[in-house]
Amino acid sequence: MGAMSTAVALFLSPVTIAFCRRKSTRVTAVLGGLVTALGCLFSSFASQFHQLFFSYGAVVGVGVGLTRDTSTLMVSQYFKRRRELVEIFIVAGSGIGLALMSAFIKSAIGAIGWRLGLQAVTGAVFTTFLLGTFYRSASLYHPQRRAILHLKNQRRKVKEKPGGHAAAAAAAAAAAAAAGGAAGKGAMAAGRGRSGKPPFLDFTALKSRTVRILLLSTALAAFGINTPIFYLAHQAEEEGLGADTATQLQACLGIAWALGAAAFGALVVRQSPDCRIARHYLCQVSVFACGVATLALTAVEGRRGYLLFACVYGVFVGGYHYSLKVYTYERVRARHFARAWGFVQCSQAIPIALGVPISGYINVGCGGKAGYYFSSTCILMGSVSLFLIDVHRRNVARQRQKQQQQLQIQLQMQTAHSPQPYPGALTNGLLSPPPGGTQTPLALAR
Repeated sequence: MGAMSTAVALFLSPVTIAFCRRKSTRVTAVLGGLVTALGCLFSSFASQFHQLFFSYGAVVGVGVGLTRDTSTLMVSQYFKRRRELVEIFIVAGSGIGLALMSAFIKSAIGAIGWRLGLQAVTGAVFTTFLLGTFYRSASLYHPQRRAILHLKNQRRKVKEKPGGHAAAAAAAAAAAAAAGGAAGKGAMAAGRGRSGKPPFLDFTALKSRTVRILLLSTALAAFGINTPIFYLAHQAEEEGLGADTATQLQACLGIAWALGAAAFGALVVRQSPDCRIARHYLCQVSVFACGVATLALTAVEGRRGYLLFACVYGVFVGGYHYSLKVYTYERVRARHFARAWGFVQCSQAIPIALGVPISGYINVGCGGKAGYYFSSTCILMGSVSLFLIDVHRRNVARQRQKQQQQLQIQLQMQTAHSPQPYPGALTNGLLSPPPGGTQTPLALAR
Protein backbone atom coordinates (compact mmCIF):
# COMPACT_ATOMS: atom_id res chain seq x y z
CA MET A 1 0.00 0.00 0.00
CA GLY A 2 2.78 2.42 0.89
CA ALA A 3 4.71 1.50 -2.26
CA MET A 4 1.62 2.19 -4.35
CA SER A 5 1.19 5.65 -2.86
CA THR A 6 4.86 6.49 -3.37
CA ALA A 7 4.78 5.21 -6.95
CA VAL A 8 1.75 7.34 -7.84
CA ALA A 9 3.41 10.45 -6.41
CA LEU A 10 6.60 9.83 -8.40
CA PHE A 11 4.81 8.85 -11.61
CA LEU A 12 2.90 12.14 -11.78
CA SER A 13 6.00 14.27 -11.16
CA PRO A 14 6.61 15.37 -14.81
CA VAL A 15 2.93 16.28 -15.24
CA THR A 16 2.89 18.21 -11.97
CA ILE A 17 5.99 20.21 -12.86
CA ALA A 18 4.67 20.96 -16.35
CA PHE A 19 1.33 22.12 -14.91
CA CYS A 20 3.10 24.39 -12.41
CA ARG A 21 5.24 25.96 -15.12
CA ARG A 22 2.17 26.53 -17.31
CA LYS A 23 -0.25 27.71 -14.57
CA SER A 24 0.41 28.56 -10.91
CA THR A 25 2.71 26.92 -8.38
CA ARG A 26 0.74 28.28 -5.43
CA VAL A 27 -2.58 26.88 -6.65
CA THR A 28 -0.96 23.49 -7.24
CA ALA A 29 0.55 23.47 -3.74
CA VAL A 30 -2.77 24.38 -2.12
CA LEU A 31 -4.55 21.72 -4.16
CA GLY A 32 -1.92 19.15 -3.18
CA GLY A 33 -2.31 19.85 0.53
CA LEU A 34 -6.09 19.62 0.26
CA VAL A 35 -5.99 16.34 -1.69
CA THR A 36 -3.53 14.79 0.79
CA ALA A 37 -5.69 15.74 3.76
CA LEU A 38 -8.82 14.38 2.06
CA GLY A 39 -7.03 11.14 1.24
CA CYS A 40 -6.08 10.63 4.90
CA LEU A 41 -9.63 11.47 5.95
CA PHE A 42 -11.12 8.98 3.47
CA SER A 43 -8.69 6.33 4.72
CA SER A 44 -9.97 6.76 8.28
CA PHE A 45 -13.49 5.76 7.13
CA ALA A 46 -12.37 2.87 4.92
CA SER A 47 -13.76 -0.51 5.95
CA GLN A 48 -12.64 -2.61 2.97
CA PHE A 49 -9.34 -3.13 1.24
CA HIS A 50 -10.30 -1.63 -2.12
CA GLN A 51 -11.48 1.55 -0.35
CA LEU A 52 -8.15 1.86 1.43
CA PHE A 53 -6.34 1.08 -1.81
CA PHE A 54 -8.06 4.00 -3.53
CA SER A 55 -7.97 6.53 -0.69
CA TYR A 56 -4.42 5.94 0.53
CA GLY A 57 -2.77 4.41 -2.51
CA ALA A 58 -4.17 6.81 -5.12
CA VAL A 59 -5.55 9.97 -3.51
CA VAL A 60 -2.78 10.43 -0.94
CA GLY A 61 -0.19 9.65 -3.61
CA VAL A 62 -1.53 12.36 -5.91
CA GLY A 63 -1.61 14.90 -3.07
CA VAL A 64 1.93 14.10 -1.92
CA GLY A 65 3.23 14.42 -5.47
CA LEU A 66 1.62 17.83 -5.93
CA THR A 67 2.93 19.10 -2.60
CA ARG A 68 6.49 17.85 -2.99
CA ASP A 69 7.07 18.98 -6.57
CA THR A 70 5.78 22.48 -5.91
CA SER A 71 8.28 22.87 -3.09
CA THR A 72 11.07 21.90 -5.50
CA LEU A 73 9.94 24.56 -7.96
CA MET A 74 9.71 27.26 -5.29
CA VAL A 75 13.23 26.52 -4.09
CA SER A 76 14.53 26.73 -7.67
CA GLN A 77 12.99 30.20 -8.01
CA TYR A 78 14.58 31.71 -4.90
CA PHE A 79 17.94 29.91 -4.68
CA LYS A 80 20.06 29.86 -7.81
CA ARG A 81 23.61 30.44 -6.58
CA ARG A 82 23.91 28.30 -3.45
CA ARG A 83 21.48 25.61 -4.47
CA GLU A 84 23.64 22.76 -3.14
CA LEU A 85 23.57 24.22 0.37
CA VAL A 86 19.79 24.63 0.34
CA GLU A 87 19.28 21.06 -0.87
CA ILE A 88 20.93 19.79 2.31
CA PHE A 89 18.04 21.11 4.39
CA ILE A 90 15.41 19.91 1.90
CA VAL A 91 16.69 16.32 1.74
CA ALA A 92 17.36 16.25 5.49
CA GLY A 93 13.79 17.40 6.06
CA SER A 94 12.53 14.15 4.53
CA GLY A 95 14.48 12.17 7.12
CA ILE A 96 13.27 14.33 10.01
CA GLY A 97 9.69 13.98 8.75
CA LEU A 98 10.10 10.20 8.59
CA ALA A 99 11.27 10.10 12.20
CA LEU A 100 8.58 12.44 13.57
CA MET A 101 5.59 11.20 11.59
CA SER A 102 6.36 7.55 12.32
CA ALA A 103 6.29 8.22 16.06
CA PHE A 104 3.21 10.45 15.75
CA ILE A 105 1.18 7.97 13.71
CA LYS A 106 2.13 5.08 15.99
CA SER A 107 1.23 6.95 19.16
CA ALA A 108 -1.99 8.44 17.74
CA ILE A 109 -3.37 5.14 16.44
CA GLY A 110 -2.30 3.30 19.60
CA ALA A 111 -3.91 5.86 21.89
CA ILE A 112 -7.23 6.72 20.22
CA GLY A 113 -7.68 3.99 17.63
CA TRP A 114 -7.46 3.64 13.87
CA ARG A 115 -10.19 6.06 12.80
CA LEU A 116 -9.48 8.89 15.22
CA GLY A 117 -5.75 8.40 14.85
CA LEU A 118 -5.91 8.88 11.09
CA GLN A 119 -8.13 11.89 11.58
CA ALA A 120 -5.43 13.36 13.83
CA VAL A 121 -2.93 12.68 11.04
CA THR A 122 -5.32 14.48 8.69
CA GLY A 123 -5.13 17.56 10.90
CA ALA A 124 -1.33 17.46 10.79
CA VAL A 125 -1.25 16.99 7.02
CA PHE A 126 -3.71 19.86 6.55
CA THR A 127 -0.90 22.24 7.50
CA THR A 128 0.55 21.69 4.02
CA PHE A 129 -2.62 23.28 2.64
CA LEU A 130 -2.09 26.34 4.82
CA LEU A 131 1.62 26.59 4.04
CA GLY A 132 0.90 26.43 0.33
CA THR A 133 -1.04 29.67 0.51
CA PHE A 134 2.17 31.50 1.47
CA TYR A 135 3.97 30.57 -1.76
CA ARG A 136 4.85 33.68 -3.76
CA SER A 137 6.57 33.78 -7.12
CA ALA A 138 10.08 35.19 -7.11
CA SER A 139 9.17 37.44 -10.04
CA LEU A 140 7.12 39.57 -7.64
CA TYR A 141 10.37 40.80 -6.11
CA HIS A 142 12.12 41.51 -9.43
CA PRO A 143 13.48 45.10 -9.54
CA GLN A 144 11.98 45.59 -13.02
CA ARG A 145 8.71 43.82 -12.44
CA ARG A 146 6.63 46.66 -13.90
CA ALA A 147 8.57 46.59 -17.15
CA ILE A 148 8.11 42.81 -17.39
CA LEU A 149 4.35 43.09 -16.84
CA HIS A 150 4.12 45.87 -19.42
CA LEU A 151 5.90 43.76 -22.02
CA LYS A 152 3.65 40.79 -21.32
CA ASN A 153 0.55 42.92 -21.71
CA GLN A 154 1.79 44.36 -24.99
CA ARG A 155 2.50 40.92 -26.39
CA ARG A 156 -0.91 39.70 -25.29
CA LYS A 157 -2.66 42.61 -26.98
CA VAL A 158 -0.76 42.18 -30.23
CA LYS A 159 -1.40 38.43 -30.33
CA GLU A 160 -5.13 38.98 -30.11
CA LYS A 161 -5.05 40.76 -33.48
CA PRO A 162 -5.15 38.70 -36.72
CA GLY A 163 -1.64 37.77 -37.80
CA GLY A 164 -0.27 39.28 -34.65
CA HIS A 165 2.43 36.70 -33.83
CA ALA A 166 5.12 38.36 -35.95
CA ALA A 167 4.02 41.78 -34.78
CA ALA A 168 4.17 40.57 -31.18
CA ALA A 169 7.79 39.58 -31.60
CA ALA A 170 8.62 42.96 -33.12
CA ALA A 171 6.75 44.81 -30.38
CA ALA A 172 8.51 42.82 -27.69
CA ALA A 173 11.92 43.54 -29.22
CA ALA A 174 11.13 47.25 -29.54
CA ALA A 175 9.88 47.46 -25.98
CA ALA A 176 12.95 45.57 -24.82
CA ALA A 177 15.22 48.15 -26.36
CA ALA A 178 13.35 50.85 -24.47
CA ALA A 179 13.25 48.96 -21.18
CA GLY A 180 16.87 47.84 -21.15
CA GLY A 181 18.47 45.82 -18.38
CA ALA A 182 17.55 42.28 -17.42
CA ALA A 183 13.88 42.71 -18.29
CA GLY A 184 14.77 44.02 -21.73
CA LYS A 185 17.08 41.11 -22.42
CA GLY A 186 14.42 38.63 -21.36
CA ALA A 187 11.82 40.28 -23.58
CA MET A 188 14.18 40.35 -26.56
CA ALA A 189 14.86 36.64 -26.08
CA ALA A 190 11.15 36.01 -25.92
CA GLY A 191 10.60 38.06 -29.08
CA ARG A 192 13.24 36.06 -30.93
CA GLY A 193 11.74 32.77 -29.73
CA ARG A 194 8.73 30.93 -31.04
CA SER A 195 5.48 32.76 -30.91
CA GLY A 196 3.43 29.76 -29.74
CA LYS A 197 3.35 28.25 -26.27
CA PRO A 198 6.06 25.76 -25.32
CA PRO A 199 5.09 22.08 -25.22
CA PHE A 200 3.38 20.86 -22.08
CA LEU A 201 5.96 18.09 -21.56
CA ASP A 202 9.43 19.25 -22.57
CA PHE A 203 11.86 16.39 -23.27
CA THR A 204 14.86 18.63 -23.96
CA ALA A 205 16.72 17.39 -20.90
CA LEU A 206 16.55 13.80 -22.18
CA LYS A 207 18.73 14.64 -25.16
CA SER A 208 21.75 14.26 -22.91
CA ARG A 209 23.05 10.70 -22.92
CA THR A 210 24.38 11.18 -19.39
CA VAL A 211 20.87 11.96 -18.17
CA ARG A 212 19.51 8.86 -19.90
CA ILE A 213 22.16 6.70 -18.22
CA LEU A 214 21.27 8.31 -14.91
CA LEU A 215 17.59 7.43 -15.45
CA LEU A 216 18.54 3.81 -16.14
CA SER A 217 20.65 3.60 -13.00
CA THR A 218 17.96 5.23 -10.86
CA ALA A 219 15.29 2.87 -12.19
CA LEU A 220 17.40 -0.21 -11.46
CA ALA A 221 18.28 0.95 -7.95
CA ALA A 222 14.64 1.84 -7.21
CA PHE A 223 13.66 -1.83 -7.42
CA GLY A 224 15.22 -2.38 -4.02
CA ILE A 225 16.65 0.74 -2.40
CA ASN A 226 13.37 1.66 -0.67
CA THR A 227 12.46 -1.87 0.43
CA PRO A 228 13.99 -1.62 3.93
CA ILE A 229 12.07 1.61 4.54
CA PHE A 230 8.76 -0.21 4.06
CA TYR A 231 9.62 -3.54 5.70
CA LEU A 232 12.10 -2.76 8.48
CA ALA A 233 9.55 -2.11 11.23
CA HIS A 234 7.39 -5.05 10.13
CA GLN A 235 10.45 -7.33 10.06
CA ALA A 236 11.40 -6.29 13.61
CA GLU A 237 7.89 -6.99 14.92
CA GLU A 238 7.85 -10.41 13.27
CA GLU A 239 11.05 -11.33 15.09
CA GLY A 240 9.46 -10.40 18.41
CA LEU A 241 11.30 -7.16 19.09
CA GLY A 242 8.08 -5.29 19.93
CA ALA A 243 6.28 -2.23 18.63
CA ASP A 244 8.46 0.16 20.62
CA THR A 245 11.60 -1.15 18.96
CA ALA A 246 9.96 -0.80 15.55
CA THR A 247 9.20 2.86 16.29
CA GLN A 248 12.79 3.39 17.44
CA LEU A 249 14.06 1.86 14.22
CA GLN A 250 12.00 4.27 12.15
CA ALA A 251 13.24 7.19 14.24
CA CYS A 252 16.88 6.10 13.91
CA LEU A 253 16.40 5.64 10.17
CA GLY A 254 15.02 9.15 9.77
CA ILE A 255 17.71 10.79 11.89
CA ALA A 256 20.45 8.88 10.07
CA TRP A 257 18.90 9.98 6.76
CA ALA A 258 19.22 13.63 7.82
CA LEU A 259 22.80 13.13 9.02
CA GLY A 260 23.74 11.39 5.77
CA ALA A 261 22.34 14.24 3.70
CA ALA A 262 24.28 16.72 5.85
CA ALA A 263 27.53 14.73 5.57
CA PHE A 264 27.36 14.32 1.80
CA GLY A 265 26.28 17.94 1.48
CA ALA A 266 29.36 19.04 3.40
CA LEU A 267 31.53 17.08 0.95
CA VAL A 268 29.89 18.87 -1.98
CA VAL A 269 29.73 22.39 -0.55
CA ARG A 270 33.11 22.53 1.22
CA GLN A 271 35.40 21.04 -1.40
CA SER A 272 38.94 22.31 -1.50
CA PRO A 273 40.93 22.62 -4.75
CA ASP A 274 43.40 20.00 -3.48
CA CYS A 275 40.76 17.36 -2.70
CA ARG A 276 37.73 17.38 -4.96
CA ILE A 277 35.22 14.51 -5.08
CA ALA A 278 32.97 14.33 -8.13
CA ARG A 279 29.23 14.18 -7.46
CA HIS A 280 28.98 11.27 -9.84
CA TYR A 281 31.21 9.15 -7.60
CA LEU A 282 29.41 10.28 -4.44
CA CYS A 283 26.17 9.04 -5.95
CA GLN A 284 27.74 5.77 -7.03
CA VAL A 285 29.41 5.10 -3.66
CA SER A 286 26.22 5.85 -1.72
CA VAL A 287 24.02 3.55 -3.81
CA PHE A 288 26.66 0.81 -3.63
CA ALA A 289 26.78 1.12 0.16
CA CYS A 290 22.97 0.88 0.28
CA GLY A 291 23.17 -2.35 -1.71
CA VAL A 292 25.77 -3.83 0.63
CA ALA A 293 23.77 -2.77 3.70
CA THR A 294 20.59 -4.34 2.29
CA LEU A 295 22.51 -7.54 1.62
CA ALA A 296 23.79 -7.50 5.21
CA LEU A 297 20.21 -7.19 6.47
CA THR A 298 19.70 -10.88 5.71
CA ALA A 299 22.15 -11.72 8.55
CA VAL A 300 20.98 -9.10 11.07
CA GLU A 301 19.55 -10.37 14.34
CA GLY A 302 18.59 -8.78 17.62
CA ARG A 303 17.73 -5.24 18.63
CA ARG A 304 21.26 -3.89 18.43
CA GLY A 305 21.78 -5.38 15.02
CA TYR A 306 18.65 -3.74 13.66
CA LEU A 307 19.54 -0.39 15.19
CA LEU A 308 23.02 -0.57 13.68
CA PHE A 309 21.55 -1.42 10.29
CA ALA A 310 19.07 1.47 10.51
CA CYS A 311 21.89 3.92 11.24
CA VAL A 312 24.23 2.69 8.49
CA TYR A 313 21.53 2.30 5.87
CA GLY A 314 19.93 5.63 6.78
CA VAL A 315 23.19 7.56 6.38
CA PHE A 316 23.84 6.21 2.90
CA VAL A 317 20.26 6.38 1.65
CA GLY A 318 20.10 10.03 2.72
CA GLY A 319 23.42 10.66 1.01
CA TYR A 320 22.16 8.90 -2.11
CA HIS A 321 19.07 11.07 -2.40
CA TYR A 322 21.12 14.22 -1.89
CA SER A 323 23.95 13.29 -4.28
CA LEU A 324 21.45 12.14 -6.93
CA LYS A 325 19.70 15.49 -6.80
CA VAL A 326 22.81 17.66 -6.91
CA TYR A 327 24.38 15.53 -9.64
CA THR A 328 21.27 15.93 -11.78
CA TYR A 329 21.46 19.67 -11.13
CA GLU A 330 25.11 19.68 -12.20
CA ARG A 331 24.39 17.92 -15.50
CA VAL A 332 21.41 20.02 -16.64
CA ARG A 333 21.89 23.21 -14.58
CA ALA A 334 19.10 25.43 -13.34
CA ARG A 335 17.28 25.98 -16.62
CA HIS A 336 16.23 22.37 -17.19
CA PHE A 337 16.60 20.99 -13.66
CA ALA A 338 12.90 20.94 -12.74
CA ARG A 339 11.93 19.02 -15.87
CA ALA A 340 14.91 16.65 -15.61
CA TRP A 341 14.23 15.98 -11.93
CA GLY A 342 10.62 15.18 -12.77
CA PHE A 343 11.79 12.50 -15.20
CA VAL A 344 14.26 11.14 -12.64
CA GLN A 345 11.44 10.74 -10.13
CA CYS A 346 9.12 9.25 -12.74
CA SER A 347 11.74 6.61 -13.61
CA GLN A 348 11.49 5.32 -10.01
CA ALA A 349 7.69 4.93 -9.98
CA ILE A 350 7.18 1.57 -11.70
CA PRO A 351 10.28 -0.06 -10.10
CA ILE A 352 9.03 0.89 -6.63
CA ALA A 353 5.49 -0.32 -7.39
CA LEU A 354 6.92 -3.70 -8.53
CA GLY A 355 10.11 -4.12 -6.51
CA VAL A 356 8.71 -3.69 -3.00
CA PRO A 357 5.84 -6.24 -3.43
CA ILE A 358 8.19 -8.70 -5.17
CA SER A 359 10.59 -8.59 -2.22
CA GLY A 360 7.67 -9.11 0.17
CA TYR A 361 6.35 -12.08 -1.79
CA ILE A 362 9.82 -13.65 -1.84
CA ASN A 363 10.11 -13.19 1.92
CA VAL A 364 6.75 -14.90 2.47
CA GLY A 365 7.24 -17.64 -0.11
CA CYS A 366 10.84 -18.58 0.63
CA GLY A 367 10.79 -17.68 4.31
CA GLY A 368 13.17 -15.52 6.25
CA LYS A 369 14.70 -12.55 4.45
CA ALA A 370 15.27 -14.00 0.99
CA GLY A 371 13.57 -11.03 -0.67
CA TYR A 372 16.42 -8.74 0.34
CA TYR A 373 18.75 -10.68 -1.98
CA PHE A 374 16.61 -9.50 -4.89
CA SER A 375 16.63 -5.93 -3.55
CA SER A 376 20.39 -5.80 -3.01
CA THR A 377 21.04 -7.27 -6.48
CA CYS A 378 18.98 -4.54 -8.13
CA ILE A 379 20.70 -1.83 -6.10
CA LEU A 380 24.16 -3.11 -7.01
CA MET A 381 23.14 -3.29 -10.68
CA GLY A 382 22.12 0.35 -10.48
CA SER A 383 25.50 1.22 -8.98
CA VAL A 384 27.41 -0.67 -11.67
CA SER A 385 25.39 0.95 -14.46
CA LEU A 386 26.79 4.35 -13.44
CA PHE A 387 30.12 3.23 -14.93
CA LEU A 388 28.48 3.76 -18.31
CA ILE A 389 28.83 7.50 -17.70
CA ASP A 390 32.63 7.11 -17.60
CA VAL A 391 32.51 5.03 -20.80
CA HIS A 392 30.46 7.73 -22.48
CA ARG A 393 32.92 10.42 -21.38
CA ARG A 394 35.87 8.47 -22.82
CA ASN A 395 34.06 8.00 -26.12
CA VAL A 396 33.28 11.72 -26.31
CA ALA A 397 36.92 12.57 -25.54
CA ARG A 398 38.13 10.22 -28.28
CA GLN A 399 35.75 11.71 -30.81
CA ARG A 400 36.93 15.22 -29.97
CA GLN A 401 40.54 14.14 -30.29
CA LYS A 402 39.87 12.60 -33.70
CA GLN A 403 38.07 15.73 -34.85
CA GLN A 404 40.99 17.91 -33.75
CA GLN A 405 43.44 15.67 -35.57
CA GLN A 406 41.35 15.78 -38.75
CA LEU A 407 41.11 19.56 -38.49
CA GLN A 408 44.89 19.86 -38.14
CA ILE A 409 45.41 17.65 -41.17
CA GLN A 410 43.02 19.77 -43.24
CA LEU A 411 44.81 22.96 -42.19
CA GLN A 412 48.17 21.48 -43.15
CA MET A 413 46.83 20.42 -46.56
CA GLN A 414 45.37 23.88 -47.18
CA THR A 415 48.66 25.49 -46.22
CA ALA A 416 50.57 23.18 -48.55
CA HIS A 417 48.32 23.99 -51.56
CA SER A 418 48.03 27.76 -50.92
CA PRO A 419 49.88 30.18 -53.38
CA GLN A 420 53.37 31.25 -52.35
CA PRO A 421 53.95 34.92 -51.37
CA TYR A 422 55.96 37.34 -53.56
CA PRO A 423 59.62 36.46 -53.09
CA GLY A 424 60.87 40.08 -53.07
CA ALA A 425 61.24 42.45 -50.09
CA LEU A 426 59.58 45.86 -49.39
CA THR A 427 61.95 48.90 -49.26
CA ASN A 428 60.84 52.57 -49.41
CA GLY A 429 57.47 51.79 -51.02
CA LEU A 430 59.13 49.65 -53.72
CA LEU A 431 59.25 45.92 -53.99
CA SER A 432 62.81 44.76 -54.31
CA PRO A 433 63.01 42.36 -57.24
CA PRO A 434 63.71 38.75 -56.87
CA PRO A 435 66.99 37.47 -58.25
CA GLY A 436 67.16 38.39 -61.95
CA GLY A 437 64.12 40.80 -61.86
CA THR A 438 63.50 44.58 -61.79
CA GLN A 439 62.32 46.80 -58.96
CA THR A 440 58.52 47.40 -59.09
CA PRO A 441 56.40 50.08 -57.33
CA LEU A 442 54.16 48.69 -54.59
CA ALA A 443 50.93 50.09 -56.11
CA LEU A 444 51.71 48.57 -59.50
CA ALA A 445 52.49 45.22 -57.87
CA ARG A 446 49.10 45.33 -56.17
